[in-house]
Amino acid sequence: MTAKEEIGSPALNGIQLDHRAGRYIEAREAGSVLFRYVYFDPEILPNETPKPYIHPLVTLGGRETTGYRPKDHPWHVGLTMTIPAVGDDNFWGGNTYVPGEGYIQLANNGTIRHEAWAGIRSEPDEVRMDEELAWVSIAGERVLTESRRISLVGVARELGAYAIELEFALTNVTDGDLPLRSPATKGLAGMGYWGMHWRGSLTAHPGSVFSATGERGDADITGRRAEWIAYTCPAVAGEAPATLIFLDLEREERFPAQWFARSDSMASITPSFVFDEPYELRAGQTLRLAHRVIVCDGELDRGSVTRTIAHFKTLSGMDAPAQNRDQPRSSHEQ
Repeated sequence: MTAKEEIGSPALNGIQLDHRAGRYIEAREAGSVLFRYVYFDPEILPNETPKPYIHPLVTLGGRETTGYRPKDHPWHVGLTMTIPAVGDDNFWGGNTYVPGEGYIQLANNGTIRHEAWAGIRSEPDEVRMDEELAWVSIAGERVLTESRRISLVGVARELGAYAIELEFALTNVTDGDLPLRSPATKGLAGMGYWGMHWRGSLTAHPGSVFSATGERGDADITGRRAEWIAYTCPAVAGEAPATLIFLDLEREERFPAQWFARSDSMASITPSFVFDEPYELRAGQTLRLAHRVIVCDGELDRGSVTRTIAHFKTLSGMDAPAQNRDQPRSSHEQ
């Protein structure tokens, strides 16, 4: 077993990064894991679309909020970036929706493969991981390349919360245009899941969900545009409640996202860039997406959610316009 390596000294808000080379990086606070970013997992089967993910994702108080390979959807792994259809390739995992036939297991499950670390920074003023990845088809062809950044926005112990940000830059490296699609774009009404996906733990549902625009519940939120939604994991035996706030960050196109939400039969949230309208990613084009996740102890109401969002906007200059940041979040570039 490869030993873990501490990266830097205790950094932003006392967070320490530990790296088990070839497997994962952990963010720890006072010796306890806040989140683990797994970039290689030999347990994931080929038809589950092997991909990096965050699991566990834990509140400051110790409530674990993510699930891992549940029996109903074993390709769901914590918090991850994943797409149901990139051209003919499935980078979500599991079955593919085929109009007129339903969900079928096809020989089209690709792999989202870690290639290199562009940088891992753990300093008093910044904690971030910059990664290079390749989206590889079942035939072994590189379909997309990706530059990914995962950063810690900050920790607010007085609020019982911390925030992470995930940025994805996806480039079409094929010779032709690539249609990006969800099952909803193929005619399966409401099933517009696409992009960053959170699968909650088994105890995270039935939960409650509400949006920035006032909607509550899966039916009213799914397919609607909103800058954020909040999901409350209920209190269960031995576990206090927790709230996760998911924010879509500004870009030029299709902002804010349309959301896919499940809080009853499972805990599942996706801010969908491609809900019911396909997107054509041109050859050589880069699509940039960014989302923030705030992990909170307790059951937050709307007022507490808005105050928590405002608090983290003021940290590290992250409330600056997107074009002024070091990595612009324009939605496409040639």
